[in-house]
Amino acid sequence: MQSQKMTLHNDESNLMSFFEKQCLYEIPIYQRNYKWNTKKITQVLQDFDEILEDEKSVHFFGAMIFYNLPSTPNRQSTYEVIDGQQRITTIFLFLLAYTFVLRKYDPSTAKTFFHAKIINLGLPTANSTLRPSKEDRGQLNWIIGQIVKAKTFEDTLGDYTFKPFPTEKNPKIKGPIKNNFTLFKKYLEQKIDKENEEEKGEKLTELVYKILNACTAVSINIIQRQNGPLIFDALNARQEPVTVAELIKNSIFSRMEDFSLEEMDQLHKTYWMPFHEKFKIKDNIDLLEGYFFPFALINSPNIKKNEVYDSIVSKWNQTSTSEQIIENLREHQDSYVALNGGLTDMYPPIISESVKRIHRAGIPRSTLPFFMQLLKRVENNQNFVQESKRILDKLESFLVRRALCVDANAGLHAIFKRMWQDLIRDEDNVTAENVIKYIQQTKEVEFPSDIRFSREIKTKPIYKNKDLCLFFLMEFDRSLNAEVPEDKDITIEHIMPQNRKNWEEIVNLDEHKEYVDVLGNLVLLTMRSNIVLDNKNFINKKEIIVGKAKFASTRDVFETNNNWDISKIKKRSEAISNWAVARWQL
Repeated sequence: MQSQKMTLHNDESNLMSFFEKQCLYEIPIYQRNYKWNTKKITQVLQDFDEILEDEKSVHFFGAMIFYNLPSTPNRQSTYEVIDGQQRITTIFLFLLAYTFVLRKYDPSTAKTFFHAKIINLGLPTANSTLRPSKEDRGQLNWIIGQIVKAKTFEDTLGDYTFKPFPTEKNPKIKGPIKNNFTLFKKYLEQKIDKENEEEKGEKLTELVYKILNACTAVSINIIQRQNGPLIFDALNARQEPVTVAELIKNSIFSRMEDFSLEEMDQLHKTYWMPFHEKFKIKDNIDLLEGYFFPFALINSPNIKKNEVYDSIVSKWNQTSTSEQIIENLREHQDSYVALNGGLTDMYPPIISESVKRIHRAGIPRSTLPFFMQLLKRVENNQNFVQESKRILDKLESFLVRRALCVDANAGLHAIFKRMWQDLIRDEDNVTAENVIKYIQQTKEVEFPSDIRFSREIKTKPIYKNKDLCLFFLMEFDRSLNAEVPEDKDITIEHIMPQNRKNWEEIVNLDEHKEYVDVLGNLVLLTMRSNIVLDNKNFINKKEIIVGKAKFASTRDVFETNNNWDISKIKKRSEAISNWAVARWQL
């Protein structure tokens, strides 16, 4: 039956046609699991009901993105599911539920459907048309096993029966796949419950085909794997696309298609998982996805983000093993985790402290390729430690000054993506002086002077950039050589509050607007103290703070002053400015 369409896309077709050819849909073995829940399936069933009740004649099931894997003597026509795992699995579960119910009433039609849609007759093993991820295979084995379990149906299949997927011992057979299959099965059984026994098979086929012919989806076959996430973003408004990290992982394990599941698991546990785990830092932060762009830039400085996957994979030798590839991916892992997670124990103490400061300052991502290569040389050459320390400190000064004085990071990418390659043409060129000279010679970025930096320290409403504001205040506190608290609820307090109530006689409206958010008017507190202070006048704040403030810079303000006005803000701003210019020298 020719179905209606909801788009002009040539590859929009009804759901039945997705399984008409003897092809395979392969979800990468270590892809995330199927996870549609009961609520999702209930909505699908409501859409089906609207079709059956003629409330609508067509329903759009969405778009799915596939990559046609290259054919080999051992692999039939196979489409890797780049995006659409949930949809294609749900469609297949509905087909399985139909086959399960139909075999009781019309085993002959069920056999034909089973051979045409459920299994691939050309495969000697693991012959399901849908090849799910590793963790979902136990559930699918169980479901199809239940279908062929009935003796009368199994006998009709002959040699062309189901060949299960290899799994671990005691595989998981409960989960969303089994649950949703059961929901579809009960739905179909209910639909034909009141029909005559001899008419149930025919009625079941009629309503299932009506549903499948009315539901359509767009199949997008991409030329290159790495374009899958970009197409997904455009179609789905940035929901949860497959990532570059997943594409790379899938590509690594696709090279092992002739290996047993046990061998794949061993490599996954021994190589990939330790590699991935190292990117997981505190507070459930996973840095893996962000690693691959700067990693690729190191070898190919001119690539764009959408070219990362292809750039990395194209450098893999045909004879390289999966183990060798993962080891190669580790090359700049330590430096990346240090710069983005502050985990620096693998470096000498003087390098560790410099890297921690750069991390706290919020390093622009565009500078990562240079820093990663710099730290790699430290790892390989202990004689480079002192010079690398000088380079790190000079770049910290440059980046901190820019962060305050320039509102954007424009131009940094063009400089830092290839600065290392340009400097190492001569081994002796990699010095702090040459790094600064290289940056100064470019016209793409502004190089903030002492005068400009000092002025911005005293006048910029830095509170509007809370991360940068917190960094300056914390570094200022550290400069007082006192113990810096490590509380997680650190907050920024306005000495002269944002609400001018109780301060009208001290500061006029224009002055309040100009000075309320500058560094000279800001101190560090814990959240509890901040709530207590609210917008009280200075004397009331002083009574609460003195003897209790954890931060040395905060204690200094309230212990050495009996009042607070614009002149005091200017004086403190001048002191912080003098410290900052000396602290971040160029």
